[in-house]
Amino acid sequence: MYFKKNVIRKTFSIAFLFLYGVSFSQNFHVKSGASISVAAGHALHIKGSLTIESNGSLILNSDATKSASLMLDKGATVSGDITYKRYVDSDWHIVSAPVSSQSVPTFVADANNAVAQSTSSEKYAVAYYKNNNNSGKRWVYHVQNNSTAENEEVLTNFDTAKGYAMKRSSPGTYAFTGGTTASDVSTTLTTSGGTTHRWHGVGNPFPSFIAANNNANSSNNILQKNLNILDDEYAVLYVWDDNEYKTIDQTSSISDATFAPGQGFMIKTKGDSHTFVFEKDATSHQGGNMTFHRNSNTSIPTIMVHLSNDDKNKSTTVKYLNNTTLGLDPGYDAGAYQDGTPIFAINTHLVSDSNGTDFTQQCLPESALGTVVIPLSVYAQENLELNFSATTSDFPTSFENEIYIEDRENNTLHNISGDTAYQITLSNAVSGIGRFYLHTSSTTLGTDDSQVLDLVNIYTSSRDNLRIEGVQHETATVQLYNILGNQVLNTEFNGNGMNDIKLPDLSIGVYIVRLITLKGITKKKIIIQ
Repeated sequence: MYFKKNVIRKTFSIAFLFLYGVSFSQNFHVKSGASISVAAGHALHIKGSLTIESNGSLILNSDATKSASLMLDKGATVSGDITYKRYVDSDWHIVSAPVSSQSVPTFVADANNAVAQSTSSEKYAVAYYKNNNNSGKRWVYHVQNNSTAENEEVLTNFDTAKGYAMKRSSPGTYAFTGGTTASDVSTTLTTSGGTTHRWHGVGNPFPSFIAANNNANSSNNILQKNLNILDDEYAVLYVWDDNEYKTIDQTSSISDATFAPGQGFMIKTKGDSHTFVFEKDATSHQGGNMTFHRNSNTSIPTIMVHLSNDDKNKSTTVKYLNNTTLGLDPGYDAGAYQDGTPIFAINTHLVSDSNGTDFTQQCLPESALGTVVIPLSVYAQENLELNFSATTSDFPTSFENEIYIEDRENNTLHNISGDTAYQITLSNAVSGIGRFYLHTSSTTLGTDDSQVLDLVNIYTSSRDNLRIEGVQHETATVQLYNILGNQVLNTEFNGNGMNDIKLPDLSIGVYIVRLITLKGITKKKIIIQ
C-alpha cells in the first residue's frame, strides 16, 4: 500500500498500528505516543524522510521463519530511534545489532531479552571476538563489574557491523533500539600483538536483508565487494550453525546467501588492518521463508563427509563444478576456522598445491569425480570410536553409491554411500592427513606408487621447519638442495602421517626437496623467506 504524507499524520493519532505487505512512503512521521509495528515478513519503504519523535516507536518484528525490513532509499534522512525485534532460538548464534548505539548493559538488563548468564559469575552470553587474545580466550564476554580475566570485560554499546556471540535462555526475540542509516556502513578490522590469527566477527548492520554472494545479487554483494581483503584460503563467509561453522561461498544458493537483519558471521583477513564494507545498494526485503541462520540448498553435486562419536558431530564438504580447479580457488574453497589444534575435526587438504591448510569446503572440477583421491584431515584421540558417513545432493547417478573412505593404515576401502558407515576404534591418535582418504570410485584404490606420492604434501610450516604429510609406516629420506644444486640437508625419518623436519639456517631463496620412499621419489620446490 502507498501512504501519502498527510494520510500518515492522521493515522498516527491511532495508539497502535500494524503494517502488512510492503508499505511505501515519501515521508514517514511517527508522533509522540504513537506506535507503528511492521509484521514479520513485511516491509516499510521510505523514499524521503523518516522521523520518530521522542516517546514514539517504530518496531520491526521477526519470527522463526520471517523477518520485517525497513528499506531506506539511499539519501533518505532519519531522525529518532527504531526498535528491531530479532527472533532467535536458544542455541548460540553470531548476532549483529541492526541498529546503532544500543547499550549492552541496558540490553542484558531487559528481562524480555532473556540473555543467558553464567550461574557462577556475572558473565553474560554477549561476547565480541578479540583475535590477539590467547587461544580459547578470544570470545570476550560482557560482565557487570570490572574483571581481570582475559576474556571478561564491561562492554558499553554494541559496535556497528560487529558480530557478537550471543545466547538466549529460551527461544524468543532480542529487542535492539537505536538509530539507522541510509548510507553504506564500514568497519575497520585490526589484528595486533603480532598474532597471525586474523579472524573477525562482523555482521549485517541494516534493518533489512543484505546479499551475501553472487547468487543473491550478481552486481552487488558483500563477499564480492570485500574479496580483496580476505585471506585467499579463507575467502568465504562463516556462519555458526549448531556446532560448527558453515560457509557461504560464491556457489551458495539464494536462500543461503541473503542475510537477515542481525545476521553475524566470521571472516579471516589477509592483513592486519582492513576496512570491511556493507553497501546500502546490496540491501533488499525478502518476504519468503527466510530464517535467521543458514539453510542448505544447492543444485551443485555435493558430498558432505560426516565424522561422529557419541554427541560429537563434524563434517566437511566437497563440491564439484567446472569453473574450479584441483588447487586453490578463492571465493570457493574455504579453510577451516581453528583456534589452536583441534581435538575432534574432519576437513580436507587441497588435491593440488597444498600448503597444509585444513579446508572445511573444497571445490573441484566435475572431471575429478571418480578419478581424484582427496586427503582427509582427521583429528581424534586414541581409543575413540569413529563413525564415517556421507550424504550427497544433486549427485550423478553413476556415482551415488561410490563414496568410499580409504583407511591407509589398515589398507582397506569402505563404502559409506547411503545409510552405510565405516566404524573404527583408534589404537593411536590421528592428527591431520596421512591415514584417511576420500574416493568417489573403488577403482582409485589401486593407484600406482606415483599417484600415491602425488598425495604427499611438502611445505614449510615455519622458516626452520619442513612439514611432510602423507608418509605412513615406512622409513623415508628427505634431501634438500639449493638453487645451485648443492645439498644442504640429508636425513631419515619414520613416517607417521605428519612429520616435521628441522631445517638448518638457510639463506632466503628457492630450494628443491627430494623425498625418497619405498614407493619412489618425488620432488617439490619450496621458498625460504
